[in-house]
Amino acid sequence: MSASSMFSSFSILLLSFFIPPCLSQTNHQYERCSPIPFNCGKFSFNVTYPFSIDGSQSGCSYPGLHLACTSDNFTQLWISNTSYQVRTIDYQKQILTIADLTYTNKDCPLPPGNTTLDVSLFEYTGDDRNVSFYYCSNIDEFYSMPYDGNDSIHRFSCYPNTGLGDYYYTIYELPLLQQANFKCSVFFRVPVYASFVNDLTNTTEEKGLVTLKEALSVGFDVAWIPGKGWCNGCVQSGGRCGYDLRKPNDPLCHCPNHSYPTSCSLINWRVLEMLKDELELTMSLNGCCTVNKMTILL
Repeated sequence: MSASSMFSSFSILLLSFFIPPCLSQTNHQYERCSPIPFNCGKFSFNVTYPFSIDGSQSGCSYPGLHLACTSDNFTQLWISNTSYQVRTIDYQKQILTIADLTYTNKDCPLPPGNTTLDVSLFEYTGDDRNVSFYYCSNIDEFYSMPYDGNDSIHRFSCYPNTGLGDYYYTIYELPLLQQANFKCSVFFRVPVYASFVNDLTNTTEEKGLVTLKEALSVGFDVAWIPGKGWCNGCVQSGGRCGYDLRKPNDPLCHCPNHSYPTSCSLINWRVLEMLKDELELTMSLNGCCTVNKMTILL
């Protein structure tokens, strides 16, 4: 057998293995999960997995990640019963920048409590740094903590003084502060961008408060977990990430002809591309479609 005949026979064998049951087959779930334009105020992007909006099809998003546009034209996402404003979204890095809507727009943005994430959906990034808030009955007690640079501890001056004590904030980590002997209660912690840390320390009370307001308003980054490690590969292979309620923890990539785990079958497309200029086939596959002297085109 000549080398040419051997190549043709091998090529046909490969095609019989790789080509889907019917060349005209369409994966409807792939079409259903097409990107959906979303416009909210100045924020505009195409919504895809893992997020959904009103009108999204089932199986195209992860449960609990629904985006909405508020009456104030803010893009809203609920996390652990807290409403957040989505300020930026990066699908490539799978990162959101979010800010807590409940206090960031107030003149005195004292957070109502700890920032709590749903750890099954989100995780903090290396760009986040915690700010700790304390309520102290005696400022002398607070400043007696064993740390250098007491100017890193600031009074939250915009909050009314009740005469019983004041709120203070610092970027010191909670475990270190707990070791100090002082009469202050740890109230809560919230994350901000690490880039604000220098401006939140070694500054005056007035400037520090302005910086804190800005830092809280800008928000912080979170990385979403659904799709981590496989969704980008699915998109790069020409697919669209999806969700199967029967297998909620398994990756699912919707491709034009079929749905696969993690990504579209790259081997299929590479083989077809290699052979498209070499072979013309006449075939009938399972009676579902007839192809007469068809040239394979990608």
